[in-house]
Amino acid sequence: MYDGTLSTDWKAMIIFQQFIVLADSEGIVDYTPEALSRRTGIPLDIIEHGIAKLQEPDSYSRSTDLDGRRISLLDDHRPWGWSIVNYAYYRDLVTREDRRVKARERKRKQRESQSQTYDSNDVSQDFTDGHAKSRKSRHEDEDANEHADVDLKPTTAPSVPDVDAQNFEQFKKVYPKRSGAQPWSRARKAISARFRESDVLGWTDLIAGAVRYAAYCEVTAKTGTEFVMQAATFCGPEKHFSEPWEPPPTKSEARQDQNIDAGLRWLDG
Repeated sequence: MYDGTLSTDWKAMIIFQQFIVLADSEGIVDYTPEALSRRTGIPLDIIEHGIAKLQEPDSYSRSTDLDGRRISLLDDHRPWGWSIVNYAYYRDLVTREDRRVKARERKRKQRESQSQTYDSNDVSQDFTDGHAKSRKSRHEDEDANEHADVDLKPTTAPSVPDVDAQNFEQFKKVYPKRSGAQPWSRARKAISARFRESDVLGWTDLIAGAVRYAAYCEVTAKTGTEFVMQAATFCGPEKHFSEPWEPPPTKSEARQDQNIDAGLRWLDG
């Protein structure tokens, strides 16, 4: 997905990721665009753009099914409800990625455990002149005439889970532009911390959250200013990426709401 023709259109890529996540076991996504927007929190215009792109034929696609289209309508008589072409292939990709994430997490926990505990075989007692001395036998060259004191404090800091480079670049691409400092290294560490805290959090959640926030910043004229949050804060402990980021009503919408409220009050007498 990241190396194909969708890589040039981040909106379509995001929507395709949402389709794969929301599809049933047969690859069916039986939602209207409005329902997809409510379910994912992604603005409707991005949903509609992505769907239109995914329904287009693609002569550069690796798949020749349906002329390279990614999705197709379930029924010709309604303009919503789709089937993912080659769904089994993409489902297997997600499964393999999930296995890789879980394997990295298991490895991280194993390294963290090893860094903070010592095996009983790591320390041997050597008695000289009636005084007990300890030494590390595996981590230092053995010397029969020298005895090293053992420092029981961990010497290696707990490892940080790997942050997938392609997904991180995609996150950076959709995140709203900011005036001022944007320390991406801190954002990377914050994402690693969130992954350590949750077994269910995935890149789809982070990227979709960034898309919602980017749309919010655009509507509120914050894009490109210092009022855009640093990505490290966005991915921090407060988990701003999980917020809906619904844009405030426009002036016309606010006036319409006021008129409706006034009408309801009048009807109530």
